[in-house]
Amino acid sequence: MKRLSILAAAAALAACNPGPAEAQTPYIQAPATYGLCDWSVIGPSALDLLYQQASIESLYQTCEPAVRQPFEANGITLTDDHYRAIFATVASYSARPYGNLTGLDVADMYHSAVMDCDNYQFLAWHFYVSLGGTNETVMASWINGRIGGTHGQNELRHPDWPNAPAFQHLMLDPNLGMVSVSSFEDAVFANASDLIVDFSWRNDPQLDWLRAGVVQIFEDGQPWPGFYSYARAELAYLNSTVFWFCLFPTPGQTELTGCNPDWR
Repeated sequence: MKRLSILAAAAALAACNPGPAEAQTPYIQAPATYGLCDWSVIGPSALDLLYQQASIESLYQTCEPAVRQPFEANGITLTDDHYRAIFATVASYSARPYGNLTGLDVADMYHSAVMDCDNYQFLAWHFYVSLGGTNETVMASWINGRIGGTHGQNELRHPDWPNAPAFQHLMLDPNLGMVSVSSFEDAVFANASDLIVDFSWRNDPQLDWLRAGVVQIFEDGQPWPGFYSYARAELAYLNSTVFWFCLFPTPGQTELTGCNPDWR
């Protein structure tokens, strides 16, 4: 994948090339601005500060009400760590418009006018870690299926899972600025999301079909026909020695098997 030599199969994830796709879960379109939080300013500012190795905590504090409101207004109360992961997701989406970028480092993203889907995943992870995030951020990508091509998302997961069954997992899509209150298992086994919040604000017609397909899948609980690729979390793309790669057919049958015993 890009500069990393992991598995030949993983190269398919780097392209992040969308293909055509075909919206009963509540779907919320969040505003582009909320109070003092203007995502079009917050995203690039967060990347600037991250590049300078400076804190982005003040930006999070500015946007915390904007991050909380759509969830709490719909009866879903999350932890501060969840909200930081959501902020990181939306800030990553907001940092740069979609395009082709081959570099994966913060410096590459800082100096580029556009980012690709795996760049959004990396940047969201960097933002989350810089905000003191303590849960796992699992990087994963769809291969083929309804959306065609590949598309990367992150999952927020408790590090003690499956021994923390009450923990609310989130599927985070920094490429689209979207958050689904659901888990990896929900996605693979075609279970509908509890809530979808779309924080996107940029007019980007090239991603409209992809957004519609992702929303429909999470709303209806419809499977992603094809394969779901699953990669281990925080250090996965930064240190290939801890990387592992799996392919799971969707929709899933009864359980996820045939991979690393600690697949989570």
